Amino acid sequence: MYNPVEQFNQNRKSEVETLIVAVLMATGVNIFVSGIAMPKSNNSYFLVIAGLIVIILALTIFRYQFIATSSTHKRFRGFFVYNTEKREIIDVPNYDIAMRMWIYMRSASDEIQRVWKNNVLGNTQFVSGKLCEEKTESDRIVSELLEYCVLEILTTSLMDYYDDINKRKLKTLGRDDVPDVLQNRFLYWYSLKPEGIDDYKKYLEFDGCTVEEAFLKSAKDARSMKPYSRFELVLPKSTNISRKDGKIVIDDPLFSLTMKCSFGGNNAITPINFERLYLGIDANDNSIKPFAMSVDVTIMFKAKCLLFPKKIKEYAWIDNFLNNLDRMLSEDYYYKKIGWGTAETVIRCIETKDES
Repeated sequence: MYNPVEQFNQNRKSEVETLIVAVLMATGVNIFVSGIAMPKSNNSYFLVIAGLIVIILALTIFRYQFIATSSTHKRFRGFFVYNTEKREIIDVPNYDIAMRMWIYMRSASDEIQRVWKNNVLGNTQFVSGKLCEEKTESDRIVSELLEYCVLEILTTSLMDYYDDINKRKLKTLGRDDVPDVLQNRFLYWYSLKPEGIDDYKKYLEFDGCTVEEAFLKSAKDARSMKPYSRFELVLPKSTNISRKDGKIVIDDPLFSLTMKCSFGGNNAITPINFERLYLGIDANDNSIKPFAMSVDVTIMFKAKCLLFPKKIKEYAWIDNFLNNLDRMLSEDYYYKKIGWGTAETVIRCIETKDES
C-alpha cells in the first residue's frame, strides 16, 4: 500500500528529531569545551556540568530515536481449510503452507492423531450470554504445526542465502542442542529416530527429496512405517535459539528476532465462491470451514550494531527469510499468485455462457 502523506510525516518527524539532537550535541560540546578552557572557578565548573547535562540529554533523545526506528514488526496472515466432519485438514493447491500442514498432519504420530480426532477445532461457545473461546488441544496442535513449518522455512532460507563458501558462518543444531524448542510435538515426532533405524525399510528419510515426494513415497508404504526427518536447524554461528513465553527467540549480539505462531480458532474470510470454484467443494457442504492463522515476527536491532555497519550487512538473510515467509504463508500473496480475480471472472463467464 502506497501512503505518501504518512511516509512524508514519518520522514519529517525523523529529520526534526535528528536536527534537535545535532543542535543539542553541538551546544553541549561547545559549553563543555568553554568550561574546560576557562580558568578554574565556579563558573567554569558550572559550564562543564551544564555541558555534560546537555550532551547526556542529546544522547538520551538519540537513544529513544534509535529504539523507535530499530525495531520492526510484521504479521503474516494465512489460512487453512478444515473438514469439521472428518476432522482433517484439506490440501489447498499451490498454497505452500497449507500443503505442508496437510502433509505433516497426515503423517503425524498416532498420539497426535488421537488428540486431533478427539478434540474440536475452534471451540467457540456462549457462556452466560458472553462469547467464550477456550483453546482446545487441537487448537494448540495447529499452532505447533504452523511453528514447525515456519522453522523449516527459516532453515531453508538460510541455506539458500549462504553460498557454499560462506556456509562456514553457519552452525547446525541437532535435537539434543535445543531441548526447549523440542516442546513442539511435530518437531519432536519427526526428529525422533524409530527403533531399528539401521533397517532402512522401517522408516523413510525425507532428506534429498521434496515434502511432496516424501509423502507420496510414505503413502505407498505400510502403515507401521514411520516418516523420519533428521532434525537440523541451521543458524548463524553468533546466534542462539530458545523458547520464551510460547515464542521462538533467536538472539544475536547485534539483534533479536522473535516469532510467534498463533491460531485463535477464528474463521478466515476467503473470497466469495473460492471453496466452490477453486477447491471444488459443494456450496451446500457446511462441513468445510476456512480458519485463520498468523505468524508475528519482531526484529529488534541493538545499539551496538551502530559500531559495526559492515557486519550488519551480513544479516540480510533476515530479509530473505521474511520474503520467503510472505511468499509461502501470506494469503494476499497467494491470491495474487494464482490470479484469483482473473480466474474467478473467467469461470463466471463460462458458467454464464453454459447457463444461457
